[in-house]
Amino acid sequence: MMLTLKQLLGARRWSLIPVPSLRQLDQAEGDTSPFLGTFCCKAGTSSKLQPSTLLDLTDLTLPHKWYPSARSKKRLIVLHVGPTNSGKTFKALQRLQLCSSGVYCGPLRLLAWEVAERLNKSNTACSLITGQERREVDGARHKAMTVEMADISREYECGVIDEIQMIGCQERGFSFTRALLGLAVNELHLCGDPAVVPLIQDIIATTGDSLQVQHYSRLSPLVPLSRPLKAYSNVKRGDCIIAFSRREIFSIKKKIEAEGKFKCAVVYGSLPPEARTRQAEQFNDSSSGYDILVASDAIGMGLNLNIRRIVFSTLEKFDGTRFRPLDVMQIKQIAGRAGRYGSSFQKGEVTCLDLYDLPRLHNSIAAPSVPIKAAGLFPSLDQLALYSSVHSSRTFATILEEYIKMARLSHHYFLCNCDTMLEVARLLDEFPMSIKDRFLFCICPIDLDNQVVTGALLKFATEYCKYGGVSLGTSLSSSSTQIPRTQGALVELESLNKVFDLYIWLSFRLEDAFVDRDSAITQKELCGILIEAGLKMVGSKKTKNVQIKRQASGFNTREKSQANLGGFSVDKDIGDLLESKKNKNETWKESCIFEDDVESSRLNLSIQELDYYERKDCKKAQGPSQLWTPKWVS
Repeated sequence: MMLTLKQLLGARRWSLIPVPSLRQLDQAEGDTSPFLGTFCCKAGTSSKLQPSTLLDLTDLTLPHKWYPSARSKKRLIVLHVGPTNSGKTFKALQRLQLCSSGVYCGPLRLLAWEVAERLNKSNTACSLITGQERREVDGARHKAMTVEMADISREYECGVIDEIQMIGCQERGFSFTRALLGLAVNELHLCGDPAVVPLIQDIIATTGDSLQVQHYSRLSPLVPLSRPLKAYSNVKRGDCIIAFSRREIFSIKKKIEAEGKFKCAVVYGSLPPEARTRQAEQFNDSSSGYDILVASDAIGMGLNLNIRRIVFSTLEKFDGTRFRPLDVMQIKQIAGRAGRYGSSFQKGEVTCLDLYDLPRLHNSIAAPSVPIKAAGLFPSLDQLALYSSVHSSRTFATILEEYIKMARLSHHYFLCNCDTMLEVARLLDEFPMSIKDRFLFCICPIDLDNQVVTGALLKFATEYCKYGGVSLGTSLSSSSTQIPRTQGALVELESLNKVFDLYIWLSFRLEDAFVDRDSAITQKELCGILIEAGLKMVGSKKTKNVQIKRQASGFNTREKSQANLGGFSVDKDIGDLLESKKNKNETWKESCIFEDDVESSRLNLSIQELDYYERKDCKKAQGPSQLWTPKWVS
């Protein structure tokens, strides 16, 4: 019978338990039970822990006791709740700016960038920290970061957690729970939907903090229209059409542009954040010629958009398994992007493409959000190291699986979806890694449905274990490429961008091994420029075949670009984009892609096949709808 951690620890009669390092734990041989508790618990600077503290740190039913630094403070929690465009985040950031030190935690890199830029412009030095980026500002006592990077290791005067309702998300809720329970601040401001109020009240009752709830009303009216759009020929300047697949987004873009009256900007989740930002800027600029936005629910947070009217093409979304109706909170979050306060459109409007969707839209806008019942949790490296020290003969995947099954959580919490982590753990079971390295590879940002990205992960892990270092040059080689002119080609570039993201993410955590971060960043930027240029073509009435060719003179990937932009011969459209980068004194290196050329059958995928693949039903996909796999992946 498997004993729980609490039973295992309780069986020992330790007055004071020494806490060796994680390296000692990894090097332990034979009976590792004496090393129970040999993980870094961050309980102050003491090298010894009371048994009761150790029990608290490993009790899955008491997650608020995992963070003794935060529990040592009597925090003031201010919960700002209201609809989209109500000024709740603005109010919290005002307080953050006035404090001597502070930390902002947001759900998106775009939000972290926006806050860092705002604080720095107001002469409040603020560093930016995300999974793929570090911008340290000298003397900064404020930080803006993605919630996964929440800094619980030091004390701040003030903290802000944005979109706190995501604490109930199956995939990412654990990050918000960790930030809520672990930030060691004097005052913590939470911003989100009113649906989160009862849950936060229950959680704060266990932490001993004090709670204030402030309610906000929308700053500009949002009017549900009584008539549907009926046809895309009826769109007007400032409209945003909402769709939920890349196929549908480009299909709508093509229909609207075929009328010859408007050009469309596009925004969807798999676009690089930089490309999303530039597409939003084009739409917001009334002189750019891009008067219509076609977007997915990616606009629900993180972008400031001048939208006059939101038009839902459908109120259903494919969730990877089946089509399901959008819930009330999703509809309200997206609809609320219309009529932003201070924009060109002071009154927001929302409607649907089809008449039969209107009743549900109106009911959803008028209905209160359904209360969030529980917060997500996730096993930490420390807890898994502790469990591993007792079961060292088992594989990491088995340990993780058993540990998750062992979890018995209170009604305030649930264990977040660990399927991806388990699958990666199984893929890497035969690799000779320390538990710390395994954990890093298992939590890295990866889309396992994307064969290119999964292949890159296996390649990186192989080289890391075999050579102790991963050079990006061994995976990518010099070649020519072209601006994507089909949806298939665009998918390839987006996959490539994710590979660079993965390498950069690992390079910040394993700096001595992933040494080509600068090259990855440069190639990722070029990849983003190609994607942005491709967005102008895919779905347009006419498509040009524009290539970026490497001149015979060559270009050294380690050298800075010269006046000729590294010897590239470019079309004027992309030349202007490259020139703008050059004018910012940025370093450009050789354009590199995977060794394989993209097969023509992959480039000419039909819309139906692309949509089929997007729905992540890869096991049944046949023929050309399979993702191409570079030689180096195998």
